[in-house]
Amino acid sequence: MKNVNFKANGIFVGDNVIFYGKVAIEKDVQIWHHCIIGFSGKDEDFSFERTNIECDEVTFLGQGAIVNPFSVIFRGAKIGKNVEIHEYSRIGSRTIIGDGTKIVYGAKLYNDVIIGKKSIIAGFCCNGSNIGNETTMMGHLIHKYPTHAIEVWDNEEAEDEPAPVIEDNVIIGYNSLIVGGVRIGKNSYIAAGSIICGNVPPNVKVITPRVLKRYRR
Repeated sequence: MKNVNFKANGIFVGDNVIFYGKVAIEKDVQIWHHCIIGFSGKDEDFSFERTNIECDEVTFLGQGAIVNPFSVIFRGAKIGKNVEIHEYSRIGSRTIIGDGTKIVYGAKLYNDVIIGKKSIIAGFCCNGSNIGNETTMMGHLIHKYPTHAIEVWDNEEAEDEPAPVIEDNVIIGYNSLIVGGVRIGKNSYIAAGSIICGNVPPNVKVITPRVLKRYRR
């Protein structure tokens, strides 16, 4: 962290914070103790860049963002303004988090996840998940994995299984499973403990926890 004056930019960095690669940090960001920022599995020199976010390899933290202790943000993630990332959370490579969103304690977001503004996210989001604005997601977004995946696990060119898409203003209750390339429509409600394997239209409430393979009106 040579030649970086964090205090001049209103930035707080706690003890034992480790930076990797290129990191862009705006004003009034807080990074608390024992966090890792820009991790890629490679031991590379750290460089601080105020606003350069054009390159996918730059890890970006927007103005007013808070990263709480023991969290890991991987290379190329883009964290919006006033985002709160709670303790022990994982933010994957190239994941984008919209302004004002809260990532709840211990959440696991994997690579290429997109999350809108002012949402609340907990649980697990598989590669390529897409979550809209003002959505509460307390469950698990997962791939189907119809076949054994070990042969493509380390193949960076291999395509991911289709991932869930959650639209705006949706509530997904605690420990629900949203499986595969399904879409949950705007303003829908999924009760805690449900298993959803098919599309859910907008404005639908799945009240009783159930396995839903296909929605029927």
